[in-house]
Amino acid sequence: MRRFTTFLSMLFLAGCVFQSPRDLVTPAAATDSMYRGLQLEAFGAYHARFTMSFEGESGWWYQVNLASDGESKEYSLSIEGLPPSADPGDVRVIETNGVYTLRGEATEGSCWRFPASEHFQSEPLTPDDIIKPGWISPELTDKGLEKNLGRSTNLYTFDDRLGSEFSRAEISIWIDRVTGGVLRYSFQLKGTDPLFNFGAGTLSGDFTVLDLEADPIEPTEGCESELPLPEDASELSLLSDFVGYRTGLSPEDLTNFLVPSLRQLGWQQAGDTDAIPGTATLTFVQDAQTLEVFIEADSEWTQVRIFQAPLSSP
Repeated sequence: MRRFTTFLSMLFLAGCVFQSPRDLVTPAAATDSMYRGLQLEAFGAYHARFTMSFEGESGWWYQVNLASDGESKEYSLSIEGLPPSADPGDVRVIETNGVYTLRGEATEGSCWRFPASEHFQSEPLTPDDIIKPGWISPELTDKGLEKNLGRSTNLYTFDDRLGSEFSRAEISIWIDRVTGGVLRYSFQLKGTDPLFNFGAGTLSGDFTVLDLEADPIEPTEGCESELPLPEDASELSLLSDFVGYRTGLSPEDLTNFLVPSLRQLGWQQAGDTDAIPGTATLTFVQDAQTLEVFIEADSEWTQVRIFQAPLSSP
């Protein structure tokens, strides 16, 4: 679970990297100003890339490819320059109808699947996470029209100090005149590393929409549970050593389903079912592995958590 937590914190960073610079106050009028964020949903389908790098006494490099076919979103993340304890590894993420599937070095080759929740419903870092739109929008300078991807865009720039954290910020944003979506966003910030605490230096970033058409996003293969699931299982979470879901079956009915189903796969129940009204705990063993099954019912659903681990030595 530790690697899973490290990965989520590095990829999504809780949706907010750092607070507004201490002496920078966002004006109330910012919501009516010229820049309101990337607005990628305005394009429907797209393929984009965001690259960041930090240069100081030491540095790091971050890149995420983003795509949407109008129904699913895909992110492919790479980070270099971090110590092994902090580097989650490369990974591909697909989000469809509020369900995430992940596979790559970060998941050690396993497929992880879980629904969006209050703890995980953000997208990867973009320029808007580094520089909040309200920080700069009232101060942007309109530089006129430019062509980008063959489309007419307004170019806006910012070149000044940005709060107390950044002694200099050079920003250029190209906004599509038809949709309001951003086709390119580049920046260079001089100050303290806001992400990984690498000290003073220069943070550079470039977000570019590469194409406004995208091939259908293929689902991640191998994201099915090897353990038996009831037909109505929903809210499925799947990690390398964990399966979680909810079902309309009662704890008793679910136990009656799991015991014979797991037996067919070679899992033998160890001991009796530990049950009290509304809950049940079961243990299964096979070779040198153990399954711990925790079942708990609430007023609407039965929640199931299954953990797999090496069998403890006596």
